[in-house]
Amino acid sequence: MSTGYRRNQASATDPDMLWPLATAAFVAALVLIAAPIILAGFVAQKLLEDRLHWRLRFLIWLATGVAGTAMLYSSYHHGLDTLALRELTVYVLAMKHYQTDVLHWPVGALWAVTWPVWLRVLPGIGIAGFWFEVASHATTGNTARTLREAQKRRERRAERLQQRARRRTSRPAHVPDAVGDMMVVGAPIDDDNQEA
Repeated sequence: MSTGYRRNQASATDPDMLWPLATAAFVAALVLIAAPIILAGFVAQKLLEDRLHWRLRFLIWLATGVAGTAMLYSSYHHGLDTLALRELTVYVLAMKHYQTDVLHWPVGALWAVTWPVWLRVLPGIGIAGFWFEVASHATTGNTARTLREAQKRRERRAERLQQRARRRTSRPAHVPDAVGDMMVVGAPIDDDNQEA
């Protein structure tokens, strides 16, 4: 009888079981405190990824990350820690009381302690964006992705140059009277416009 009790007690305090539980608790706390900034940082990083060169993106995210860190540090010392602890406490108490009966959770009370924390951590969007930027470059050892990005840049550049050339030929500013020793009559004909 005592050996069964010892096994159950040992499995409850087994260090191998504590790491997954601690990790799950950390992730849950992170989501409760920083869900909107994580989502906003991810979306913003993906939007900028297609539009800006990686060096410029890195500088933008570095600057906003440093500024966000300073603002969060200041906010932490001016009550953010108390708000976050209160939020986590209310969620833990709701989970203990209602357990899996999610429909009966006090959503109004939970939201009342959640939104002030989310508003105070909004400067952290730069930190999340910087994290996703660094993470995207950690996985860019992928040659195929690098080649696709280079191909997209070349295509965009060729399209810009082609549009600029079309604008110049559709309305020539000045047609010279002579080019070399030959006389110019009219403007050059744009074959692309005639075929259309």
